[in-house]
Amino acid sequence: TEILVDYIIQLIQDRKYWFCFDDFHLVDGNSNTQSLVQRMREATRSTQVYFIITTRSIPAFIDINEYHPLAGLSRNDVHKLVVKRGLELSQSMVSTLHRKTDGNAEIINLAIISLSAASNKGGFIEKLDKAKNVQRYILNEVDRRLNADERAVMRVCSILLGYSANQDIIEAIVNENVDVWGTLFDLADRHLLTTDQTEVDAQAYHQHAILQGYFYNALSKTKRLTYHRKAG
Repeated sequence: TEILVDYIIQLIQDRKYWFCFDDFHLVDGNSNTQSLVQRMREATRSTQVYFIITTRSIPAFIDINEYHPLAGLSRNDVHKLVVKRGLELSQSMVSTLHRKTDGNAEIINLAIISLSAASNKGGFIEKLDKAKNVQRYILNEVDRRLNADERAVMRVCSILLGYSANQDIIEAIVNENVDVWGTLFDLADRHLLTTDQTEVDAQAYHQHAILQGYFYNALSKTKRLTYHRKAG
C-alpha cells in the first residue's frame, strides 16, 4: 500500500488534478484509506491538486477549519430544474423550495416528484415551509404516493446498501406477486431510481443514499434478515 501511495504522489506532482472520494463514510474507519488521503493532501499542499469528499460525517483527520463545504443549487438553478421537469410554480414557491432545502439537489428532486403528483402544490409548499424536519416531510410525502409494488421494490433496493442491481437480483428478493419489471421502469422514469448499464449490458438500478436510509429503516428486523438472506 505504501508503495502504491508513493507512486500516486509522484504521478500527481506539479499537475492539476481533482480527486473525488464518494461515500467516504463507508471507508472512514479504514486506516489504509485515511493514510492514502492524508499523505496525498500533505504532499500536494503547494500544488494544484484538490480533493472533493462526499460523506455523511466529517472524517476525523480533517480539521474543521480546513474544508470548504460544497454549496447547493442556487435559486436560479432550482427554478431551471422545476421548469425542466414541467412544473409551474410561482416565484415565491421556488424561493421557499430553495430556502428550505438549502439547495440540496436530491432533496429538491424528491420534492419535485411529490409536487408533480400533488393536487394542491401551494399547500405542499406551505407545509414544507412549516416543517421542522424538511427531509423527513418530503420523504414521507414520496412514500405516501407509492403503490404497494413500488414500496416493496424500494424497500428491497434499500437492502442492497447502495449497490446497484439488475431486475433478476431484485426479483429474487422481492415477493413473487410484484410486477418488478414495470415497477422498476416507473420508479426510474420518476427519478426515484437511477439506471446504468452493467458489463453484461443489463440495466442496473441504483437507489440514492437518502432513499436507501429511509426505506431500510422502515423495515422490521425480521424483514431485513429475510431480505439479506435472499440477497446472499
